[in-house]
Amino acid sequence: MAFVLSSKALQATTGKPGVSRQQVKVNAVVAPPTTSRSPASTGSVKNPMTMTEKILANHSDNKLVVPGQNIWTRVDKLMTHDVCGPGTFGIFQKEFGENAQVWDNERVVIIPDHYIFTADPRANRNVDILREMASKYNIKYFYDIQ
Repeated sequence: MAFVLSSKALQATTGKPGVSRQQVKVNAVVAPPTTSRSPASTGSVKNPMTMTEKILANHSDNKLVVPGQNIWTRVDKLMTHDVCGPGTFGIFQKEFGENAQVWDNERVVIIPDHYIFTADPRANRNVDILREMASKYNIKYFYDIQ
């Protein structure tokens, strides 16, 4: 974008009497519109997805994922803590059975970080459940505080 001084501004910059600096007016000059751009070298967008949808599609071997769709995906790490972990392990055991195993005990990370210094026995129970699950599933990355 270029700026061009109007005739009043030119008079102000020449120092001619009767023209003050407050009278300077700047008009913006915009480049003329360009012709429409051609599509990228890969062609038009085949499956419009958000970045999150693209990651989920890639990790689930789907070409397209859409909101509301249930998918199975490969995850790099599964992290949980003392608030959500006990319920998550409860659902895991209910849905897949008491003898089910985690897919990779080195990709599960458990961090008790909410209830570790409380005297509340119910909150302490959450941390105890995580200890039991870490032992049961031989979780390598369980960061207990004892």
